[in-house]
Amino acid sequence: MIHLGPAERAAAYAEFARVLRPGAPVLVAFHTSDPDLRAGEEAHLDEWWGHSVDLTFRYLDPAAETAALDRAGLALTARLDREPHPGVEHPSRRTYLLARRPA
Repeated sequence: MIHLGPAERAAAYAEFARVLRPGAPVLVAFHTSDPDLRAGEEAHLDEWWGHSVDLTFRYLDPAAETAALDRAGLALTARLDREPHPGVEHPSRRTYLLARRPA
């Protein structure tokens, strides 16, 4: 989700809702902030690990993503926010949204 723009995420959520069976779950995970960037901000890389890339990382707002899931017809079941595991992964806060297609 963090590499998709708002319209692309909305299309992805709509596609989840279209293909999931009634009652089926979907888990959406994303970065929300780090020491340098807050929700709604983004970072762009032109080079990564010695390779040319065109890659944007978006830090997403959990409330906005919950609303987007709802607009797509997916009902939020649970939300988990967590801090990073120091020294193991990028130091960003993460959110996991569990939603279901209504039965």
